[in-house]
Amino acid sequence: KSLFEALTYEQASRRNVVIVGRGAQVVLHGLPGVFSVGFVASRDVRIKRLMQKLSVSQEDAEYYLDKYDLERTRLIKIVFGTDPTDVLLYDLLVNTDHYTAENAADLVAHAIEKVEKIPDADAMAEKLKHMALANRVEALVRKKLSSAAAQHIDMSAEAGGRIIISGHVRERSQKEKIAHLAASFPGVTQVDNQLKVTDLTFGV
Repeated sequence: KSLFEALTYEQASRRNVVIVGRGAQVVLHGLPGVFSVGFVASRDVRIKRLMQKLSVSQEDAEYYLDKYDLERTRLIKIVFGTDPTDVLLYDLLVNTDHYTAENAADLVAHAIEKVEKIPDADAMAEKLKHMALANRVEALVRKKLSSAAAQHIDMSAEAGGRIIISGHVRERSQKEKIAHLAASFPGVTQVDNQLKVTDLTFGV
């Protein structure tokens, strides 16, 4: 999850970008300056489009559609614990049954023009970079430690490459290893290790 989020934050920090899929509607939900669009169509229309695009039979198109929808929904639920069909994740839902791709794009562009602009885009871009760095470090820690050891840790980042680690672990050695991993990550200049050790033998 952390790596997915880091990649999305990095892309978003470039400003004026279009991010297709990858759970971006979940990761960026509620952030200023973000406009999430969902495209839907009836099953019959989607099947016909797949038949034309892939030059396959109706049976093959139905199989592909069901498989894709199941895998996409399952991935988002596993990684983010969220249902991607939740309409509240989107600022705009476009039913493309009666829209061409060009007309749907025009509709989205018009809607975006009406969105209130954020007052300080530079500050938001920097915040996204900090969030990306924190999630990159967290992804590294979760990769190097067992799932149980890294289950209750959180990372945040501040200007200048300062990483703040919070949460709790069972052993002091885990706390020290996490700090070492964070400090070794490119771009990190300082680590504020606020982890608590819960094991009674090594409690703080």
